[in-house]
Parts: sequence; structure tokens; C-alpha cells
Amino acid sequence: MKVTEFDKSKEFETKAEPLLQELLKVCKFYEIPLFITVCPKSEPEKTWYYNDHVSTVINHQKLFDDQIKKHILVADGFDVIQPGTYVEMNCEDLADEESISQEK
Repeated sequence: MKVTEFDKSKEFETKAEPLLQELLKVCKFYEIPLFITVCPKSEPEKTWYYNDHVSTVINHQKLFDDQIKKHILVADGFDVIQPGTYVEMNCEDLADEESISQEK
């Protein structure tokens, strides 16, 4: 797969980021949950992201389907696993790691 290369960092910083900061300020003031991701730069070996959010946790809000919390986890590097999918683990590997850490 050929990766699309671009660098819109300056345009993001001068044009988009001030607008995003204003949007974040409004959402925080009115306690409107928000998650946003922007990709200002892409190279073959790296992709840059700007992530920000107004959390439901900070505002003590409970949503029926809090997708914002899920988006934040993915942005933080957690993998998505389809519901109903079973993950196989070798518990012996965990026991080995535990015994090594106890020996230290």
C-alpha cells in the first residue's frame, strides 16, 4: 500500500487549530461531550495526529452509548476487538512473567 504523503502542519496551526480551540472552549462551557482527531501530517513511516476531547467523566455525564470514551481508547493505542471475539492467552506465559518480577 502506498501511503499518501503531505504536510499541512502550518495550515493546521494557523487556520484550523484556533477554530478547534474555540470549539473546545464552547463545548467545555456548555458541557457538550466532544472528541476530535486531525491528521496534519503523513509520511511513509509515521502519521501525526492531533487529538482532543471534552470528556463525559469531567462533566459527570453518563451516556447510554459513550462512543467518545471508546474513541479516546483507540487514539491511545488500544486495539478494537469485535464483540463476541475470543482472545486466546497462554496463562503459562503470564505465570513466567510473574515469577520473574517476584525474583527481582
